[in-house]
Amino acid sequence: MIYLLFAILVSTAIPIVFKIAHHSKLSEKVLITLNYFFGAFASLFYFILNFKGNIDIRSLLICILFGLITGVVYFLALIFYHKSIVSSGASKSALFMKLSMLIPIILSIIVFNDPITLLLIFGIILAIISIVIINGGFNQLKGLTISLMLLFTFGGLADFCNKIFEQYVSNDYLGLFLFFVFFSAFIASAVKFRRQFIKHFHKKDILFGLFLGVPNSLSSFFIIHSLRVLPASVTFVTLNIATILLVTLISVLFFEETLKKRDIIAFIISIVAIYFMINSELKLLELFVL
Repeated sequence: MIYLLFAILVSTAIPIVFKIAHHSKLSEKVLITLNYFFGAFASLFYFILNFKGNIDIRSLLICILFGLITGVVYFLALIFYHKSIVSSGASKSALFMKLSMLIPIILSIIVFNDPITLLLIFGIILAIISIVIINGGFNQLKGLTISLMLLFTFGGLADFCNKIFEQYVSNDYLGLFLFFVFFSAFIASAVKFRRQFIKHFHKKDILFGLFLGVPNSLSSFFIIHSLRVLPASVTFVTLNIATILLVTLISVLFFEETLKKRDIIAFIISIVAIYFMINSELKLLELFVL
């Protein structure tokens, strides 16, 4: 559970840094590009630190090929997130981005036989209800667009790629895999946003890009470590709703945002959902030990 806790903490830092950057009127597209750049080299740094001097060719090829593919999937999720904001609004886009966690959960159960219990199912249902409420309510599920569906699909596949890597490649190559993920996303972002980058780049962006890229890289690092010891359902559900809770609390305390009635209701449901997820994991551990 310690890796999941670390993943929650660093994942919380990312939207907070974006909030500060927004208040500083920095270009989001420039920051996204620099985020991938610093994420790539932070990941390479992790790999070099843990390098043991022997390279397995099979693992190296998987890291290169699958890392490049995963990076493109990451970037496509981002592109359709921006497209859906334009066509459907920020709340609905955020909702479908969060709900995309259902894809790696369902695929992990089908493909890798991840355990599923009644408590886990209750926890997942409560988490979905909480996410829907905090992002505007069930009316947001109406009026689906192609951009929203592609956002949901690519957002979920990006997370499932981490699960696939966890299943087939040793942790020794995790840093190298993440380097190719972030490097390919950086190349795609640099090509797509090159005009905005040239026009809006400021020296201050470098610092914010660093503060985004390192936590982003660490988040993927801790998520994959968490997936090695926890089911995808526990990892992704707990990560998503705990991050929402922490970001909302920090926003209230430091950005003078106010809690609405629906936010309080969603908070309570989220806490119950986390309880179900953790309790379910403890039950699974007991069965494993017995």
